[in-house]
Amino acid sequence: MDAVNPRRDELTPEQREKQREYGRRYRAKNLEKRRAQDRERQRQRRKANPEKMKEIQHNAYQRAKERNGGVNPWLSSARKWRHGSDHEEMWAAFWEAQDGKCYLCGEPLNTESHYGVQVDHDHTCCPKNRTCPYCRRGLACDRCNKLIGIARDDPDLLRRIADNLEPVLLATRARIATKQQQDTLWPEEEAS
Repeated sequence: MDAVNPRRDELTPEQREKQREYGRRYRAKNLEKRRAQDRERQRQRRKANPEKMKEIQHNAYQRAKERNGGVNPWLSSARKWRHGSDHEEMWAAFWEAQDGKCYLCGEPLNTESHYGVQVDHDHTCCPKNRTCPYCRRGLACDRCNKLIGIARDDPDLLRRIADNLEPVLLATRARIATKQQQDTLWPEEEAS
């Protein structure tokens, strides 16, 4: 017998389904309240015993990493969510086609962990943080991906920036070459 509801065994299947439906409606209605309570409980646990919580999280991460063949499980699941279930095949195909280099600058990509390597895509196609096979352009280093994102994928703007930057860099470097060597960047003030 159930200690909370001793007559539960005596309920008909229709009555049980009615109770389940009531529970589903209650949980749906109070979802935000329950989430807030869960967050507060979790915050209290972390505050009461931070070392134990770190250990629990670390152990969970290690178990997930072992199940995932040594690959960072959080990174893998995030990529799957962003790029779809074919993300591993897509990644391998881009990596091979680009010879492990950024498709924009040609610099070698991080081969150890793939951190700092982004799947560049056309932002007019998919919602934020998602890609599809139609809008993916290639693997880019973090720097190039941010650069073209800030330039809003406008090659004309990037050309103007490069054209304007070149003469200024030459002039600045020429001035720096004529500068006298100084011991410190900011010399100490003379005592009065």
